[in-house]
Amino acid sequence: ALLQPVLLGGQCARLSAAAPRLHRCNVKESSVYHRHSTRYHYPTRQSLIELESAFRPDQPHHEPENFVDRMAYRTIKMVWAGEDWYFGTNYLQCAVVLETIGSVPGLVAALWHHLRSLAKLELCHWVKPLQDEAENERMHLMGIMAVANPTRRQMLLLPVLQKAFFFFYFIAYVIAPAYCHRVVGYIEEGGVRMYTQMIADIDKGVIENVPAPQVAKDYWNLPADATLRDMILVIRADECDHRMVNHHLSDVINEAIETHHRPCDDFDIHLHPNDPADWLKRGTHTGAQ
Repeated sequence: ALLQPVLLGGQCARLSAAAPRLHRCNVKESSVYHRHSTRYHYPTRQSLIELESAFRPDQPHHEPENFVDRMAYRTIKMVWAGEDWYFGTNYLQCAVVLETIGSVPGLVAALWHHLRSLAKLELCHWVKPLQDEAENERMHLMGIMAVANPTRRQMLLLPVLQKAFFFFYFIAYVIAPAYCHRVVGYIEEGGVRMYTQMIADIDKGVIENVPAPQVAKDYWNLPADATLRDMILVIRADECDHRMVNHHLSDVINEAIETHHRPCDDFDIHLHPNDPADWLKRGTHTGAQ
């Protein structure tokens, strides 16, 4: 199959614009969100256990290779330092800000490639996957917001922060898309670490393991007795996908500059977590087997 159930452990996986993102079970469609915007639907307790067991502690990190990478990495180090200073160990409140910002890049990138496709009268395979990423991040926010109870001050700050980041990111994406995708890749690396720490705090009793909100049960097709911990497990799995995909797209853009290849010609990603030196590779064609 083009898509494996998990890409967090020792399995190889593949994302393709030609391949459906739905797997494992039949789930009902919704007018509120796109079912294909997440690869993770776990309706049983056993399937959630399998998801957690597939997660490897030694998650991949993209070492900066050039000036753009170093700038992206330094940018995100400053962002995470600010969030650590402001939120400390209040990971739920930090996650609200992370997902508020995290919902923007996919939408901006999809919008830019959509407009570029219209202007050049060319098909672009990046639009739908990037829209799916934005949709997925939005559903993360909906789930986290249901249990985080942000303060009034934060509720006033979040729309301002989101709008400011939208304009900054849009301008940056027009100028340097490779930098922007690398930034998102590093944001997601931090997100994976944060959600891993959140799971540890739930296990220690620092964070109460309340029932998962209904929106999370519907979106990820979680079991009826799903908890906050279960929701965080599937959110972390989504973030692992976004981390790998955005690092890969940055590499694709850098390669296109050298080879004059049109990046939008395909969206075919091979993920090899077993080999840290070669954990992202691009196929030659969207529908390649």
